[in-house]
Amino acid sequence: MGFDEILQICLLALESRYPGCVVEANEAVLPELAHTGEPLTPTQMLDLLQASAPHLLQAQARLIVDDQKSEIYLLTIPEEQPAFRLYCGGRSPYQREKRWQKA
Repeated sequence: MGFDEILQICLLALESRYPGCVVEANEAVLPELAHTGEPLTPTQMLDLLQASAPHLLQAQARLIVDDQKSEIYLLTIPEEQPAFRLYCGGRSPYQREKRWQKA
């Protein structure tokens, strides 16, 4: 799955197509969103963005979910790094670490 659309539509598409997916902001690209600590559902990320950076919801984005990568790039940022990492069907590194700490 891959397409270019505004970030809000990309997150809504993730929620619809991959209900168990979690989203993690890339601290190197969006340091203001990386403070959340753990990955969020697409709906939680939408809520966070609406409260803290609503302008980003209208930013042009590229959603890529395939065998090699699951990421969202903001096309308004000239970085080669994704703005968000997606974990669809698998656990994020944060979730794996948290699981091991409980054991």
